[in-house]
Amino acid sequence: MPDTGSASSSAACDAPTCSPFIRRRRQNEKGHAQPGVEIAPASRPHDKIAEFIYNRCHMTSQKTRTVLVVSHGPSCLDGVMAAAVVARFHDGQRVTTTLSSNSDSDQTRQNLKGAPDEVWITDLSWTQPATAERLRELAASGTRVYWIDHHRTAVSRAAAPEFKVPFAGKVLSERYSAARLAFNYLKRREAELPSAESRRSFEAFRIFAEIADDHDRWIHRLSESSEWALAVQT
Repeated sequence: MPDTGSASSSAACDAPTCSPFIRRRRQNEKGHAQPGVEIAPASRPHDKIAEFIYNRCHMTSQKTRTVLVVSHGPSCLDGVMAAAVVARFHDGQRVTTTLSSNSDSDQTRQNLKGAPDEVWITDLSWTQPATAERLRELAASGTRVYWIDHHRTAVSRAAAPEFKVPFAGKVLSERYSAARLAFNYLKRREAELPSAESRRSFEAFRIFAEIADDHDRWIHRLSESSEWALAVQT
């Protein structure tokens, strides 16, 4: 999805008719303020609005990160929800999701392009050493690589050579589904979220991780889990 928020904010900052507040702020930052002239904080209503837009522009340019998510899908509820959990946590960032079948798992990772800030692999593993080599290349370039999976084929092979990657974070456990493992892991990191509102938004997504877990582990205590599973399969 295009980053429309960033584009509109940038346009507001670059407009030639921008508020005098912004022009004064820019002069101050560039050291162009006239000697003896103090750059006053915004006081008039339209200056306060301009200050908000200005700060929002700088917040976006400084903090927006590129996050790639590769997860099992598209017909797997757990894989889809695990990817959605990661995307919800990174709300406001540039998140791109690829849903991959097990048979395409290695090829999908080996074809990862660029140097994103983060790569998240959820509800999937791989078998080829070339995949580990590509992930190591990404990690060496500064990409933080995360892996979350609950399948026994991954848990039992955790020490295999193809998994020798310097992960920034890794959760391998059969206790819960991948979506719930991802939610629990990121919940422990919620202090990293920028506001109380974003933390509430992430917490509100808990039910979807529980729905995926209920279906994937055949618990079936939540009546809606079967309907959600059917929805991603059709």
